[in-house]
Amino acid sequence: MYEYSRKLIDQFLKEGNSKDKHIYFRFVAIWIAFNHWLVVKFQKDSDGELLKEFYKGYADYFKKEVNLNANLKESIKKLSEKTPVHDERPTHRNDTKKIDTLDDLKQVFGVIYLIRCNLMHGSKRFDASRDDELVNLSHNILNKLFTKLIGEEYV
Repeated sequence: MYEYSRKLIDQFLKEGNSKDKHIYFRFVAIWIAFNHWLVVKFQKDSDGELLKEFYKGYADYFKKEVNLNANLKESIKKLSEKTPVHDERPTHRNDTKKIDTLDDLKQVFGVIYLIRCNLMHGSKRFDASRDDELVNLSHNILNKLFTKLIGEEYV
């Protein structure tokens, strides 16, 4: 991996794990680290293209990790119980995502990405307990998986 990219990813991971920061900030920081890794790794221009490459290349890895890591699986189960998640972006109203299979990378990250989009472009409310739970669970899943992945692999 490029040295600058690794430093940037490490800094955002550190911010994303800082317990004195609000969970929304921590989730966004982890997402930025993950997104930067995707860009460096896959060299694609859009989030959709990046995620498609991620799904193709890491579906088996994800399935294995979910079935080996009880904490990760439990977080995904809790998130699945909160689905469907509705797309709150103005141009995507009425779209929903849900998790039917806990070790399906596309389903799980489809929901996490939608939560990220709602937070950044939609109508997440900073006082809504369900929103807080969705962001917290998404942070936990992304953080557990990406921290392990980035520790095992260099772009």
